[in-house]
Amino acid sequence: MKPISWGALGVVVCLAGASSVAVADKKVNITTGMWEMTAKVTMMGHTMDMPAAQHCITEKDLVPGLNQPGMKCKLTQKVTASTVNWTTTCAVDGGGQMKGVGKIVYSGKEFTGSMEMTMTAPKMEEQKGTMTMNGKYVGPCTKK
Repeated sequence: MKPISWGALGVVVCLAGASSVAVADKKVNITTGMWEMTAKVTMMGHTMDMPAAQHCITEKDLVPGLNQPGMKCKLTQKVTASTVNWTTTCAVDGGGQMKGVGKIVYSGKEFTGSMEMTMTAPKMEEQKGTMTMNGKYVGPCTKK
């Protein structure tokens, strides 16, 4: 079995986020804007702290970061109260694929979440892992 590459692992860490979305007559308890996420990824018996990453969370991006360079993702999500559940499948340049099932619970300017994922790549055995994540609101989004 070949170990997972750091580049492939980076694909996994791009997935997480939140938004202020209307659900019936309620809103998810979240502040839209720039969020900082920290994560721990466990794969092949190893747990790694991933570097903090910032994502601009908007009403259209409940799970930001899916369309990173080299990735094409499809997302299905369900919002209930302050919880977003999602499934995603991402095609990765070079023939790889990542599938994930995740959940984030928002509480104002913070969130906690987790995701289970499976990754495949040419000449590699299937890799399974989990990610736990925490996020905090840091301010308004900056335009590029």
